[in-house]
Amino acid sequence: MEVKNLNSFRSLRGAIEYEARHQPERWLGDGKEMGPGAKTTRGWDDARNETYVQREKEDAHDYRYFPDPDLVPVVMDEAWRESLRTRVPELPLARARRYASDFGLSAKEAAALVDERDVCVFYERTCAAAEAQGVEAGRAGKLAANFVLQSGAKRANERSTAEQAVLVSDLGISPEQVGAIAAMRHRGELSSNGADELFGLLCAGGGEHGSDAHEAAKRHGTSPWRVISLRLRRRTADTIASMRSFNSRQGCLTPSWKPSKEKGAGGEAGAFRATRNGVD
Repeated sequence: MEVKNLNSFRSLRGAIEYEARHQPERWLGDGKEMGPGAKTTRGWDDARNETYVQREKEDAHDYRYFPDPDLVPVVMDEAWRESLRTRVPELPLARARRYASDFGLSAKEAAALVDERDVCVFYERTCAAAEAQGVEAGRAGKLAANFVLQSGAKRANERSTAEQAVLVSDLGISPEQVGAIAAMRHRGELSSNGADELFGLLCAGGGEHGSDAHEAAKRHGTSPWRVISLRLRRRTADTIASMRSFNSRQGCLTPSWKPSKEKGAGGEAGAFRATRNGVD
């Protein structure tokens, strides 16, 4: 049984109390039990504090659940269904599972990559480019994911606005360039910082779209054979700033060269240190 027109908690309470009193009486009077023909819709009369019959429900046809004579039968054979399956692209969940199984990515990494189809295409082309340069498939997938989700995502977020989201595939760097960077990183030719710098340079137009990342590295000083020079220039600038900060009251500072392990320079770079009387 269903009771309608319950517009307040007071009405709800009144209907429950009324039906609790009168349902046993109605059952004793007609002996009807729940089943076909025993479904009833009643309304609540707030003025009289009682329910009343609105209509008796029979079966499904009372709700107009019946076949439409104007609709022809639709017959779908297996060949037709298979033709549809072949036209459906790989869905995000299936793609994420493939990335996890083929490249050893974590569930979080795989889920982040499959959010956008263009990013998926960019990532897979990056993997293929790294593999073409001799990187093993699993390692290529892991390196490519790191660059897309770290170096790429960082720069994409910086360029995104409230009105327009920027994807890694929109940064201007090509998958082939990222694959080359990944291969150089794999071979130890680039440090982590150097690879990130080269990624940023290529995004900023440091090389033509599709140009060789090795050549771009040479031109912009982020390759292993130029990184020492880059670090030296930075250290020299830091030293000059330190010397200027010490005025004549502190004495004369003399720059001296001392070898040191510089992170990102293959362990071969040195550093200038400001000393006085030969002591750091």
